[in-house]
Amino acid sequence: MFSKTIRIGALGLAVLSASATLAIAAPTETPPEGIVWRVLEEINVFYFDIEDPTDRPPLVTEVPDGVLTPVDINADGRADWLITWPESVAFCGTGGCERTLYISGAATPGQDEVGADEVGTGFTRAFDRQALDFSIGKVGNEARVEARVHHAQCPDDRTDCIFAWAWDEAARRLVQRPTSDGRAVMLGAGATPVDDDVPSASLLPAALEEVWTASKRICPASWELTGHEALRADIRSIPDVNGDGRPDWLVEAPGLCGSGRVFEPPQLWVSDGEGGAVLAWRAETGEVELDVGVVPAALTRITDCMDDDGCTREPLHWDAAGRTLRP
Repeated sequence: MFSKTIRIGALGLAVLSASATLAIAAPTETPPEGIVWRVLEEINVFYFDIEDPTDRPPLVTEVPDGVLTPVDINADGRADWLITWPESVAFCGTGGCERTLYISGAATPGQDEVGADEVGTGFTRAFDRQALDFSIGKVGNEARVEARVHHAQCPDDRTDCIFAWAWDEAARRLVQRPTSDGRAVMLGAGATPVDDDVPSASLLPAALEEVWTASKRICPASWELTGHEALRADIRSIPDVNGDGRPDWLVEAPGLCGSGRVFEPPQLWVSDGEGGAVLAWRAETGEVELDVGVVPAALTRITDCMDDDGCTREPLHWDAAGRTLRP
């Protein structure tokens, strides 16, 4: 069960302990100037009018109360910073309000670095998206981040769409975990903790950066001002599948133009032990379910889905000798 939990949202996540009242404690520190600047810039830029920069509310020059909260996710003795953006049209919508989480530590060159100190360490943007509810709690000795997202963004169309993540220090990113209500199996890789339209290439191994770049497909789109849209592969980090202790990836290429936002059957890319990734398995048809309740994580292939008869599920296991998945 979660303990020492910080809950931020109109209702909070009902699945969390009602007796939990305190955030995961972090040392009291002054927020880094770079993070303060980002908060002020984002708040003020929403009202910017290039034709008349004075046509706006008064500039915000101090971070509003409750927006910046020190938390401790990676237990490195330095504060991590949670940004709870103000409840306004600038940061909220049908998917809830935006939260951003920066984790302290040495940031990989090219990643989002904010507030580097005199030692040269910075912060990594680990969570950045709208959520209907958001919480930081603890399971055993592991900090957990949990969010309820809009059901339209839920890969398996759940109405109560909750996902959880834990920090992987070696990979410098959040990886999926079972939720506080016991759900450990999800369709595909679940929801992404950083909801960027264009992922930072620096967060991908070089081989996957090439896959993402090459996947670009321009399709007619009458609803766009340009008359077209660019579709790209969906590349999601997942927990370790091949047992080497490093996160792996699920990759889905975009389907043909005219098929809607339908993706091709998934591929599994695994870490190569040297910071890169190699293609280990590709499905010919169907989708996959990911079970993050076991270590290593397990995949199940889903095929032949019929409205009345359900789907065929085929558990897959990692074949270390062949470096691939097999039924």
